[in-house]
Parts: sequence; C-alpha cells; structure tokens
Amino acid sequence: MLSTQLKAHIFERDAHHFNSTLEAALFRDNVPVGIYRQLVKDVNANLPTLHRYLKLRQRMLALAELSYEDLYAPLASEVERHYSVEDAVTMTLAAVAPLGPEYGKKKLAMA
Repeated sequence: MLSTQLKAHIFERDAHHFNSTLEAALFRDNVPVGIYRQLVKDVNANLPTLHRYLKLRQRMLALAELSYEDLYAPLASEVERHYSVEDAVTMTLAAVAPLGPEYGKKKLAMA
C-alpha cells in the first residue's frame, strides 16, 4: 500500500509538473513549501518545551506513565466560582481590552 501511495504522489508531481511531491501536496491548500518547512523547523525546535510540559503534567497527575487521554484530564480539582454580573462585565472587558477600544464601546451600546 505504501509503494502504491508513493507512486500516486510521484504521478501527481509529474503529471502536473511540480518540482516535488511536497509542492504537489501543498498546492491545493495554497501553502508555499518554504512556509511548510519553516513550520516543521519551528515545531522541532520547540519540542523540548512540549516534553517538559508533558513531564510536568505526568508529575501533577501522579501517573507512572502518561497516556494520550491524560492530556485532557483536568490538573486541578473542581473549584466553585461565583461571579456577580458586574464582576463578569469587568473581567470580560479586561479580557478583550488588547483587541482594541471598540470592543468596550460595543458593551456600552448594548447596556
């Protein structure tokens, strides 16, 4: 199956005159090869940070081995939170403040 798939990629490259099978695969989504290669390079460069996070998560969950489904487990026990409407408005405005002043104006128009 792998051999057949590779032959299909090579046929696609040759039939449409692409420089590489990668270029052919990225063409449909209009992704330049340089962007793809840079993305892969950046991901690989930051893998140590991901690995540190996964080890920390494993330690926080007190697991001998971290499994895929453990990535979705909450790290803290549930906390009950109660907010007044005024507190909710204040927190929401603070959260959208980096997006620009027009977001705060929309809230005032709705009030």
